[in-house]
Amino acid sequence: MDTELPAEFRRNAILASLGTVAATWLESCLAYIELAAGEVLETPDQPPRFLFFPDTALVSFVAHGFDGQRIGIATVGHGGVTGIGLLLGVPEAEYARLVLNGRV
Repeated sequence: MDTELPAEFRRNAILASLGTVAATWLESCLAYIELAAGEVLETPDQPPRFLFFPDTALVSFVAHGFDGQRIGIATVGHGGVTGIGLLLGVPEAEYARLVLNGRV
């Protein structure tokens, strides 16, 4: 699709699929950031504050077992977004989101 987003944003499939009008509107809201592996994007029981559109990163959704052990339950990469609860009005994140590698 024709988009006016800078190349670094188009590495995420969702952002790359936006039409020109949506891309132009959204661009003013986007910031390209680099996060280290292991960095926490969201924690359980806290309201989501941002949407993250990974480009080269993998983000893991992590649940905590009854014994406190962390369990990876899902991953999101360049084809997805995290923090969607922010758009849906979900008051808090159910799982932690951790950067596994790459850039978000």
